[in-house]
Amino acid sequence: ASGGVLALGTAVFAGRALCRRRQGCYDSLAASKPGRAAVGKRERVLVDRISDAGYRDLSEWCAMYINLERRPDRRKRLLSVLSAANPELMARLRRIEAVDGKRLSLDDDALADIVDAQALDRAEHAQRRGAYTIVHNGPHLVHFDDHLTLGGVACAMSHRMALEAVAEHPTASWGLILEDDIVAAVPRADEAILQVLRGLPRDWDAVFLGYHDSLGAAHPSALDQAQELGEELPCVEVPPVRVLTEPLYGLFAWVVRKEAAQA
Repeated sequence: ASGGVLALGTAVFAGRALCRRRQGCYDSLAASKPGRAAVGKRERVLVDRISDAGYRDLSEWCAMYINLERRPDRRKRLLSVLSAANPELMARLRRIEAVDGKRLSLDDDALADIVDAQALDRAEHAQRRGAYTIVHNGPHLVHFDDHLTLGGVACAMSHRMALEAVAEHPTASWGLILEDDIVAAVPRADEAILQVLRGLPRDWDAVFLGYHDSLGAAHPSALDQAQELGEELPCVEVPPVRVLTEPLYGLFAWVVRKEAAQA
């Protein structure tokens, strides 16, 4: 669809810090609030389109979370976070069993059907070198590389299954897709998301609720990394939304329109 992908400029969900094998130095999520020079004409065009969008019924939606069979601890934590103040989300929530990267191989024929050959070559070269995607020294990011890993491929395959679930849902006009490392959420997150969606152009594709920038760092408008997170984030006003033009990584919460999922 022509509407493209948009990013939410404040926190609705917060994710766990990444550590050890993934070598992460992140703390929480939110899209950055771009400067005027970075947005420019794109933002003005988006605002014009939003003003003409009008209201449409978005009350039919579905929600799912991606979770490995061998990680019941994450499943338990996520459900605990959401059950506190998100009854509507809990009522619609279903589990998508994640593809396990430990059971994949870069030589699998199935990967050749879904991963670009050049990307596979890069991944194999990085695997031979034992290269990490993210390396840090304490709180400082030392190195970031975007080569594919088996875990990354498995994650993409899992999100693909979630997209298929949205596409095949009999009544939903959009779907919320979560990963299982959410550690906090605003009360009635669905209402905050609906406020955003009702202001978007009719041909929107997806809204990314939480991710990190191309350097692997949390966006500037993310929660203070020194802040102690409870399971409930403060209520938010209607968040700023912007057209997403740069690469993103670490996505763990997003919304997709059914037509985009079916494409």
